[in-house]
Amino acid sequence: HSEGRAARSARERCEIVAASLIYFSKDDCPLCDKGLAVVQRLAARYGLRIKKIDIESDPALLARYRERVPVLELDETELGWGLLSERAIERKLESIVKN
Repeated sequence: HSEGRAARSARERCEIVAASLIYFSKDDCPLCDKGLAVVQRLAARYGLRIKKIDIESDPALLARYRERVPVLELDETELGWGLLSERAIERKLESIVKN
């Protein structure tokens, strides 16, 4: 039996809901504070958890993201960085949910 389209879509949505948005930021970063508000709204809308990571706690992360914070990822897919656009990230989340 092949799984029905609606059941498959519901299952995939549940898998995404079980995921966490990964939010890379650092202290004393006004853009990070502003971006967190966007991420919190999106997390609430999609039923996602937020895992906030301070890049200054890990030298490798600091080297990778030093001037690019904040960075938002879901499942190792970058959804946005810097000045986070709620609408652009929402479009990316919708495309992930649909695929």
